[in-house]
Amino acid sequence: MRAVDTGHDGSAGAAVHDLTVPTRPIPIARGANAGRAPLMPTRIAMRSRFERAFEAVLWNSRFVVMLAVLGSVAAALALFWITSVDLKTKLARSSW
Repeated sequence: MRAVDTGHDGSAGAAVHDLTVPTRPIPIARGANAGRAPLMPTRIAMRSRFERAFEAVLWNSRFVVMLAVLGSVAAALALFWITSVDLKTKLARSSW
């Protein structure tokens, strides 16, 4: 895919920019490599160590979030139970 800069009158300018992502050649899978996925584009394959570590921390933080959600659900159920028992006790003691 190519992008062409146009002038003010709509005519094509001289600058042409290549917008494709450079990729590694995809070898034909034979023998031990049969069934493996093709190589990733160069830009994705050559990420920095910091970026990979940051993404790993974000991905693994989902466990902390699940722990917080489960704790909140447990607390909500416990409070509902305590309130229900308290209300039942107070209604049983009251004389209408």
